[in-house]
Amino acid sequence: MKQHNTFTLKDFIIRAGIAYFITLIIFCIFIFRVIPGCSLLQSKLVLFLLTVLSFGLIYFEKDDRRNYLSIATNVLIPFGIYTTLAYILLLPIPLGIVWTLLIGLDLVYIGFYFYKVKRRNYNSLLEKSQLVIGLASLLSLVIVLSFTLFGSSLIQSSTKITNNTDAYIRKYDDKSLKNLNNWSKLKRKEKLNTLQTICNNERDYLGISARIKVGAGSKLTHPYAQYNNKSKEITFDVSQLDHASSTTLLEALLHSTYHAYEYALVESYDSMSSDYNKLVDYRTIVTYKREFSTKVTNKAKNYNQINESNAEAYAAEALQDYQNKLKK
Repeated sequence: MKQHNTFTLKDFIIRAGIAYFITLIIFCIFIFRVIPGCSLLQSKLVLFLLTVLSFGLIYFEKDDRRNYLSIATNVLIPFGIYTTLAYILLLPIPLGIVWTLLIGLDLVYIGFYFYKVKRRNYNSLLEKSQLVIGLASLLSLVIVLSFTLFGSSLIQSSTKITNNTDAYIRKYDDKSLKNLNNWSKLKRKEKLNTLQTICNNERDYLGISARIKVGAGSKLTHPYAQYNNKSKEITFDVSQLDHASSTTLLEALLHSTYHAYEYALVESYDSMSSDYNKLVDYRTIVTYKREFSTKVTNKAKNYNQINESNAEAYAAEALQDYQNKLKK
């Protein structure tokens, strides 16, 4: 940080408060999630305490570092540390690399500093360590934000997404059926792989040409899973993936896959000749198109839409087929 004041103490506190408030809004919209093992209240308390601690470090430094870089560092640190705590189980490799590498380099620098320098400036060491933690915090936020903005899933299955094949009856995979019967014993990745395999089979049965990915994430608009037609992806809530039953998640998968089918119907309707798209059998597709183009925030109205009721009916029927197969 520059060794000169840019602001008075009053200006510094006001600007830091404004920066924190703006960052908090962005953080809550795109990144915030409950820390694993904690309640919502406990998670908010952790974020609050990290913020107090970060801003408290100001008073252990000299008074000549009130500038924009100081503000950025003190704002980034609590959000970055909280993000790491909340997402480390979902993104262990990228977050682990960032923090291990930067903290490791900082410790090497500190060791070299104590070995070489006789007249030590501890304020300077504290300042540089803050910058390192601030940089690690920034990179952590960028990593998580890149997933939450450009891809709804934080983790994905490793099962191959097969090409569409003609299937006029529903296919059943023996390994998947066995996994459904032993759901509580499966690891998170095994559950996603099973759901991806079933999704592949449902996609073949419904005749969907798009390659649909299955993954898991957080902060979904639906309680168990949701379908994103832009990314062609079905995303399960991570906590539900860990704790919900195979029946609940299978029904959510079948429901979401049917939404993919409805979107495919709309796309085929849009490419159809106007000589045919007014036929009575296509009117349901017109309803789908209208519903998909209208954002509904009221959950009750959303579940009363035709696309939702049809997806629910399909999921219930398909789930019964799977349950009958599981009993054999």
